[in-house]
Amino acid sequence: MAERIINECTIDKLRYSALDILSAVYVSEGRRDKAIEIANRLTEYYIDTKNEVLERIHNRNKDEWFPFLQQNLQDLLELAHYKIRNCAIHSDADSKTKIRILQKCIDLIRLIYDEGDFGFANSQLATVYVWIGCRYIDLQDYATAFGYMDKGLEYAKIYDELPVHVQHTSFLVNHLVFDKRDTSSMQPDNTVACILKDIERWYGNTNIAEMEEFKALIEKYKPFASASKENQCMF
Repeated sequence: MAERIINECTIDKLRYSALDILSAVYVSEGRRDKAIEIANRLTEYYIDTKNEVLERIHNRNKDEWFPFLQQNLQDLLELAHYKIRNCAIHSDADSKTKIRILQKCIDLIRLIYDEGDFGFANSQLATVYVWIGCRYIDLQDYATAFGYMDKGLEYAKIYDELPVHVQHTSFLVNHLVFDKRDTSSMQPDNTVACILKDIERWYGNTNIAEMEEFKALIEKYKPFASASKENQCMF
């Protein structure tokens, strides 16, 4: 089907999506060379995307230009956030280095959004704070670890309780509205529930689970964990 769309469809957006899907299919089949061949047919990088081109077309006409400028800024933030996060998670660096790199993800979000206006980034902050907490557990600094996990779960709770639409107020994104319906997950649980399940899966059978601070953390956020299709897990 993807090959037929590529060969016959004249709508570029659908063709690019089909190329992306087909490349992933080849990877799953172990046909890496074919996947690379397909990937090389896509545009070079972010600058060729629709919103980037529209930003240039509107040429700083404030009413039309600013929304595209801000959307591109937000998209760049999310791209950089995930790239930096993955550098920390999947590297062989020591825990202190991973903490330092993950902290950059937090700093990056705060560079764009004002306090209380994080929108979808609440879920990103939840993830990063919890992962930093895990690295402090590796260092056996348990007080700091549980403090970070508490902060992460707090952001998860904030995210789960957001309304469907959130008008951003931060200057750099104040033309944008976060729409929760644009997010998706393969799990029905809300973000708090997902994080609690992961924490218990990681540490439930270790001596960490016997610590009073750990038990208190789990009990503190259990009332906010639910299986809700409206507030799906983004962890």
